[in-house]
Amino acid sequence: MVFGKIPLPLWVNAEVLSHEEIKLLYEKGIEISAFSHLINFDDINKVAEAIDTIKQHHPSHKIWVENPADF
Repeated sequence: MVFGKIPLPLWVNAEVLSHEEIKLLYEKGIEISAFSHLINFDDINKVAEAIDTIKQHHPSHKIWVENPADF
């Protein structure tokens, strides 16, 4: 991990970025995926499911979860 760089691959929760923003990042060479449904961070089971999905696609990568306190 390099500080100041976007961790790749990047996964974002639904509604964090617009389709246009995701497309722009993809066109700039950023490996990005967005969940199609909103993941409720108050539901630990939903967070665990999301992490499992990421692990299936990227089994050897470390996973960092960020969540604003007022989300």
